[in-house]
Amino acid sequence: AETYAAVELIESHSTKEEFMTDYRLYIELLRNLADEAGLPKTLDTGSLAGIKTHEYCTNNQPNNHSDHVDPYPYLAKWGISREQFKHDIENG
Repeated sequence: AETYAAVELIESHSTKEEFMTDYRLYIELLRNLADEAGLPKTLDTGSLAGIKTHEYCTNNQPNNHSDHVDPYPYLAKWGISREQFKHDIENG
């Protein structure tokens, strides 16, 4: 399978306000890219189609050779749970 796009969330925010501004843009970008690619707005599901985090790829692609688990730890630092991230991707 091919990757349509890969997106990284910068991890250098100084304030919650700054983070939330970028977080909203991050969600919007992920949703727009999914639409462009004709992919479902799902997060880390067992289906090949959908949005996948580094953590999902690290744990589910044996030849990935990665130990990355982002973006979850950074999101949690700013109060965004896995459930909230999933909800925001699915619903905007």
